[in-house]
Amino acid sequence: MGNDHRFNERTFAMSLHATVTILPPAQNSAPVTLPAPWGEEQPRLDRHIELWLSETARLLGATPLPTDESRRSDVLRLALALAEAERIIKAQQAEIEKLEALSLNDDLTGLFNWRGFNRQVSVGLAEAQRTGIGGVLIYVDIDDFKKINDTYGHAAGNAVLREIAGLLSHKVRQHDSVGRLGGDEFAALLTRTSAAQGFRRVRDIAQALEQVTIVHDGIAISVTASVGAVAFSPDDSPEALLERADRRMYDCKRGRTRLEVA
Repeated sequence: MGNDHRFNERTFAMSLHATVTILPPAQNSAPVTLPAPWGEEQPRLDRHIELWLSETARLLGATPLPTDESRRSDVLRLALALAEAERIIKAQQAEIEKLEALSLNDDLTGLFNWRGFNRQVSVGLAEAQRTGIGGVLIYVDIDDFKKINDTYGHAAGNAVLREIAGLLSHKVRQHDSVGRLGGDEFAALLTRTSAAQGFRRVRDIAQALEQVTIVHDGIAISVTASVGAVAFSPDDSPEALLERADRRMYDCKRGRTRLEVA
């Protein structure tokens, strides 16, 4: 267990030490001897236990810590119960965070899904408002993706999606974000960059997307994509920004060009 987990081995040792030294022994029970490592730590553990029980007593409104053995035993039992409750709550929080991450990510590619990417756009715009530095939003749509599925099968289509996801992830910086918005549509949020710098990177991405070929079951499949990109400022809203980038991408597809920027 990590050092930041309060119910760790040392706390367990303290709990056991407190139990055997404070709780009244059972009738006819044999003396309990702590293992050597704990015995050496006994003075420090005693201080920890006293502080631990005093804090529990304070939370219960029973201050100062009772000196009566039976009442101290009650405080100990409550302290152990509180420690266990804290452990359970932390485990539940970790599980909630895990489930939340699953709800924000695309299972196939590992990228953000629509919900997760929208959250990243909101975060990016909030950062732009704080710093005054905007960025660029890119929309990518794989050309004739249905034809790829119909011709080569859905497994090949999935391989294409993973390939495009990997390419986009490789082309962005660590603080940028990439998402699969659904089907064959992807987006990338380039933050902390000027429009000129951002569009240079967009052109690099568009050029890379013109050279994608995957081999599936021994068959080479060439893939192209339409790309639309818009610069954003601190005054943009997530909805308006996503809509503008989407329009640019469809302008690109209708014009049969590979890139549309604005």
